Amino acid sequence: MKTVSVIINLNADGQMIKQDDIDRIDTILSSAFETVAFYEAKLKSECTGLARRLAKDSDVLIAMGGDSTVYEIINTIAILKHRPVFSIIPGGKCNGFSKALGLSRQPIKAAEQIAKKNIRSFDVGHDGTEYFINLLDFKNPDEHGPFHYELSSKHYYFSGKAESVLVANNPYACEGLPLLRDVDLQDGLLDVYILRESKYDSSLLNTGLTSIFSDDIIHFQTPDLAIQTSPSYIPDRDRERLHRPPANIHIKPGYLKVLAG
Repeated sequence: MKTVSVIINLNADGQMIKQDDIDRIDTILSSAFETVAFYEAKLKSECTGLARRLAKDSDVLIAMGGDSTVYEIINTIAILKHRPVFSIIPGGKCNGFSKALGLSRQPIKAAEQIAKKNIRSFDVGHDGTEYFINLLDFKNPDEHGPFHYELSSKHYYFSGKAESVLVANNPYACEGLPLLRDVDLQDGLLDVYILRESKYDSSLLNTGLTSIFSDDIIHFQTPDLAIQTSPSYIPDRDRERLHRPPANIHIKPGYLKVLAG
């Protein structure tokens, strides 16, 4: 690994990168890699174009921003046959994926970790249209109560009413929910949580069990599934709103090489 490209989203929510930080990050990365270059995106959509252009000539592509920045860049490189190694320097709100990678929330410390070149492979979810690293979250967008769902996989079939259905790939996927200890980014499985009630025992999300079947929560693991909701809801994908409901969802084991902590 010789060439590193860093894409900075200057308008990330909760942007916390200062010019002094960028200078220090440049020094840290340049001590470990031959070529380091920074590219600024003023709009989230610009991250996609930059990632597409830089991917073919970069050994490592780093997203510096929040979850939206990470989402745009991963969906750009995930479709490529030859993908650069990916990493994150947190620069906005949330950054649940960077936490799962063991990277510091502090940008300078995260750069120091990346400079150690610890490469690991992680699973990526695909919903038939785009990729996700955190979760798909099906819920009533108007928050007016439960909706009807029908969900099937090779070994499971469920239907009924729920307040929310989560399809998780990352234990730190859900802002406002407890750490999902059962979820593993390297097990080749999606963790599906069907939350039947608006009020539930959150400890059930962290039992250490691979499956739960209770009145409040259903949890199981699967490499793929199909889901339909009525009405037909469009879920959040990694906190980004989808354009249409997904049909078939599956996991791609070890799909993304990442510089981790």
